[in-house]
Amino acid sequence: MDTNNFITIGIDFGTSSFCSGGYSGRFSIIENDNSRELLNFLTKKPVEEANFSFGAISEEKIRSNLKDIVFDYKILLAKDYDEIIRENLERMPFHLEKSKQNRVRIILGNNSFEPEQILALFIEKIKDLAEKKFKKTVNSCVITVPCCFNNSERQAVIDSVNIAGIPNVSLINDNTAVATTLAYENKLIKGKNILIFNLGAYYLNLSICDIINGCIYIKASSSFPNMGGRKIDLTMARYLFKNTQNIDFKSENDKKKFFQILIFECEKAKIKLSYSDSTDITIMSILPNDQDFNATLSKKNFDEINEELFSKYLEHVQDLLNRINLKKDDLGEIIMVGGSSRIPKVRDLLSEFFSKNVNLSQNASEAVAFGAIIRAGFLSKQKLTSNNGYCYEEISSNNYFLNITMNDEEKFCLKKHWFENLPVVKNIDFYLKNQNIKFKLQLFEQEKLIWSKNFSGQVERGSFTLNVENNGIVNIDIKLLSNASKIELVNDEKKYCLSNDKKEVLSKWITEIKKQQEKKIQIQTVKNSIESSCYSLKQWLDGTFCQSSSEYYVLSKQLDDSLKSLKEKSNFAEIDEKLKYLEIIRQSVKNEKDTWSSLTCLRLNINVLIFKLENLQNLKDDNFERLERLKNYQKKLVLNEIISDNNELNKIIKDVYNDKEYIEQVILCQVYSLFESFKNDKKISGKNFVKICKKINIENCADKKNLEGKLKSILGSDLFEEIKSTESFSSLWNLI
Repeated sequence: MDTNNFITIGIDFGTSSFCSGGYSGRFSIIENDNSRELLNFLTKKPVEEANFSFGAISEEKIRSNLKDIVFDYKILLAKDYDEIIRENLERMPFHLEKSKQNRVRIILGNNSFEPEQILALFIEKIKDLAEKKFKKTVNSCVITVPCCFNNSERQAVIDSVNIAGIPNVSLINDNTAVATTLAYENKLIKGKNILIFNLGAYYLNLSICDIINGCIYIKASSSFPNMGGRKIDLTMARYLFKNTQNIDFKSENDKKKFFQILIFECEKAKIKLSYSDSTDITIMSILPNDQDFNATLSKKNFDEINEELFSKYLEHVQDLLNRINLKKDDLGEIIMVGGSSRIPKVRDLLSEFFSKNVNLSQNASEAVAFGAIIRAGFLSKQKLTSNNGYCYEEISSNNYFLNITMNDEEKFCLKKHWFENLPVVKNIDFYLKNQNIKFKLQLFEQEKLIWSKNFSGQVERGSFTLNVENNGIVNIDIKLLSNASKIELVNDEKKYCLSNDKKEVLSKWITEIKKQQEKKIQIQTVKNSIESSCYSLKQWLDGTFCQSSSEYYVLSKQLDDSLKSLKEKSNFAEIDEKLKYLEIIRQSVKNEKDTWSSLTCLRLNINVLIFKLENLQNLKDDNFERLERLKNYQKKLVLNEIISDNNELNKIIKDVYNDKEYIEQVILCQVYSLFESFKNDKKISGKNFVKICKKINIENCADKKNLEGKLKSILGSDLFEEIKSTESFSSLWNLI
């Protein structure tokens, strides 16, 4: 395998946004629509299943389409349905449903989706952007997760990345990624007892680590959900919502809609209050009778509203210090990262708590992402400018207990404690008399039962192993004397994770979605090309023909019909065929310069005849036949094929010309072209025009007096008499 054709990318999987990148000679962030972040909003558009849009949403979409917009789905991964409803119903306007396994499913339009499906769609989007940027195939990635993510949540992230078509996945804790960035940059003055305070959109991540000689040693880590920016927004919205209690909303839905929009506006206000003393919140025409909602928040109000939450941050910091027996004075550096770390009050509280300035040197939004990208560079064996950060010791902040019962008596318990370095392997060997034993295995995460297995057999000796991998994934190994087998914590045995069959179905679904999206892009490209050709031909038409001529009318209508068909998503092949015909006419005129070829004139006349026949009110059977044959001739002319059956063609044209009004219009088209050419530097010679008229069999079939009157009305008597005296006109007139 040529590794030069592949790349490993790093992804910061945040609650509110993704930030991703790779290393290909230098570190690069993968941009989306000129933004260094891909906002974590997915909008399901109607009609097509594959019609999703990613990223930022407008206020108009929030007002009109809020229930078809998914966000914060990160906190739905591998969660109990009832738990999600209790904690997050207020801020999730989209519908949720409960599966048979008590899993959460997201309702968008008429479809329901697993949270892993939504994540997989975003990962596939990032993968596509990365492959376009680096011109390489993404075959592996490093993706960040909070250290509190349990076994099921970690497996759900891995499953989602696999479903998106990336086979190799490495998980790294958010704050370990920050430590990797710190180690690689090597700018810290004090490398021992570094506190990383990472306040994101949903999680507060805390870690204490040492960085010595470029190596990272994580000592303790804790994550706390529902403590970040989203919680702050919700607290502000609740506070402001109290002022609307006396407002009579038309329906409960209107009330909920207002509250959801208010949460979004509070997020904007929170950002403004990071650099200003006060801000106004205005939501136009959102209240009954199209009234506006108006409120003003000062920085002091903001701090008071969130005082209780902010004080909890310090409690969690103190608790982490206590658990590893550190004092506040023992800390070397206090590193603040995460979008919500920009809040001035939070910075001030930490500075006061530790009696020292916090370190704000890191990019609050990208420190985690760069750590993942650096780790991706190491894993793909890229030649980085430094090896700092390559060596690190990870820990798991989750406790695991494997209880082993034999014949209803508890015999063994394998324990993985807080803050043990990964990987963790706990093993017990046992020896028994050869007897029939009933085994019951129960795996607890913290105090929650997440897996159990019952089996029996004739056993003499064996072993049980509890293995927690670097990814934080738990495996159970069971080996017996007469039957050695490895039993993993596979998905169909885990309550909240996808089965292997389900993952395979979703992988095919993602592949089909990608094909539909690629087809959509191809169609749009063709549409844009055809539309450009239409406008180009329209410009040519305006500069070549007189707008009152039949040629202009017919050709212009074809262009207008083509543009209309594009908007109606008609058959592009049919539109393109029409445009090929028009393009041939344009090229014929351009190449002939002084004269039109008889072939070009024939194309025009056939086109006029088809147009007229299609618009006859009473189209008889014989005219239907003529119409079909004329269309066949038209196709041949588009392909520049020679028409061998000229006699049949002449007969059709002559038959159609038997209608007197029809004759006059078609001949007028040709005559007027002649007169226009005289007016415009004589581009078409009268002699050549007579030759063309003979070619298409325009013979004595018109009322000269009636036609003469029309020509005089169009050209004016003086110009008509001047042209009528020419030899060319006399030749033409003798034909009619």
